[in-house]
Amino acid sequence: MADDLCASHHKERCATADNNSCRLLLIDPSPLRREALRRLLEDLTANDNGCDFSIVGAIPSLDQADPDSSVGLVVLNSVVTSSDPQRLARSIHEAKQLFPYAPVVVISDRNESAEVIASLRAGARGFITADIDPRLVFYALTFIAHGGVFFPPQTLLECLDGAEEADMRMIAAPAPVSEMGASLTSLTARQKKVLQLLRQGQSNKRIAIDLNMCESTVKVHVREIMRKLKVANRTQAALCAANLELPDDISLEPLLAQQNQAGLERSEMRLIPA
Repeated sequence: MADDLCASHHKERCATADNNSCRLLLIDPSPLRREALRRLLEDLTANDNGCDFSIVGAIPSLDQADPDSSVGLVVLNSVVTSSDPQRLARSIHEAKQLFPYAPVVVISDRNESAEVIASLRAGARGFITADIDPRLVFYALTFIAHGGVFFPPQTLLECLDGAEEADMRMIAAPAPVSEMGASLTSLTARQKKVLQLLRQGQSNKRIAIDLNMCESTVKVHVREIMRKLKVANRTQAALCAANLELPDDISLEPLLAQQNQAGLERSEMRLIPA
């Protein structure tokens, strides 16, 4: 078994890093994206000392891929799978069967933790989001081609939070809609605003920025919302808000006014002589 693993690793390194070159297969349904990535890699290869990438194929789907032991890296756009984590995992498995010695890298327009964790579990060696700097894409692919692994760290941290929520499913079941409605009234104004942003699909980091609070505070609010609504995860909380027609235009002005008033009172107290 150990000998097989060593042989596989040796063949993979031969396929991905022969004289610092790498034959790359790009799978993306969009001709525009395929050409854009091709030109990006060619331009950066010509002006950088990193890996010398050559595009040996640019196809719209795995159905058109033929096994080729010379392929050193497979880049798969998650659009091929309609951003479905299960389909994405199956596509990664299929790519690994067609190109057993080539690392598989996923490129996605969406920084979704479900896609990241599905890619990781399916054996992908990288997950690159389309919102990062083009030069970082080049360096990430170079790193992966030489045996590294690249995943967005912030999303992996959110995946850990998701694992905690998954554990809660063992002890908590979704409450009936009528109970959820009653629980919704028990939320504070700030918790309702957090829930509104959850409904919009915002991450904890984005919510923290929008509401001017620490990300750790947002996590506390999310857990408290889940507890009050008797749901197992943030997705169920967002669906609860949608089903119960939580207003989209909850105003922050009363909250900000309360914060300002509290800050003014604290300032006045500090001015009172001892």
